[in-house]
Amino acid sequence: MRRTGTWLCLVVMLAVGAVFASTASASEYELQGIPEFGHCIPAKTPHTGEYTGKKCLALAGGKGNWDWEPGPEGPKKNFEGQLSLFKLETVGKKFEVQCAFGVAKGEYKSGKTLSVTFELIGCLRQETHQKCQLTPLKEGEMELQFEGELGFIKGGEQPKVGLELKPTSTLSFNCGIPPEVVTPVTVEGAAIGAIKPVNSMREVLKLSYLAPGGKQNPEAFEGGEKATLTQNWVTFPEAPMSEQVGLTIIGVEEKPKPLIIENEEPIEIKAK
Repeated sequence: MRRTGTWLCLVVMLAVGAVFASTASASEYELQGIPEFGHCIPAKTPHTGEYTGKKCLALAGGKGNWDWEPGPEGPKKNFEGQLSLFKLETVGKKFEVQCAFGVAKGEYKSGKTLSVTFELIGCLRQETHQKCQLTPLKEGEMELQFEGELGFIKGGEQPKVGLELKPTSTLSFNCGIPPEVVTPVTVEGAAIGAIKPVNSMREVLKLSYLAPGGKQNPEAFEGGEKATLTQNWVTFPEAPMSEQVGLTIIGVEEKPKPLIIENEEPIEIKAK
């Protein structure tokens, strides 16, 4: 009986272990594969690479001269850009915050992910012309941190790649400075924007986050679940409010003015 009980415990432990191993593998798999940040590099030995051509698009069956290396290469994995507008607008047009200038500073973390911090100034609630800030000591200034992950907005022969931004924690700020009425605001969820170009090494990438009328465009990756931001706020003595909120980011360099980010070293977004 003891031996039977021992074997039964062992079987249960192995089954539980298999479940956890399967879950971990599935999670790891989801963060791999195209679209992916990386570099097309020369094969260590001629005619042993997986790809033909320095863009790593044509498979060579192990007889090519190029290999794909996911993620940043070496210590130069940072990027930076300037923006002329960072806007959060609810779909009901009840609350709109605009920041007049900012800097985006980020770092590539892996083949699928990055982190970025937006350092913003001139932040105002448009309906009341009140300054919005994280702390009263820095009026109209906010520093917002996000994590980004790549996905397909559209796959196929002419793919369109997006970057989903999620706050590293719930964004919390206030609009108004005492003795004004102060409105506490929180924002959570995710927003998707387009990132390009793809399938070539670039020192510069372009990010486009658009949300006409507070509705994010797009709201999901192809075949994926809806990913949008939600804003909650309280204006006393009114009841708490909650609405979907859209994120718009405008750069400073060209029309239609996507956010231009400059990389420390060239990097490719592999989409094929």
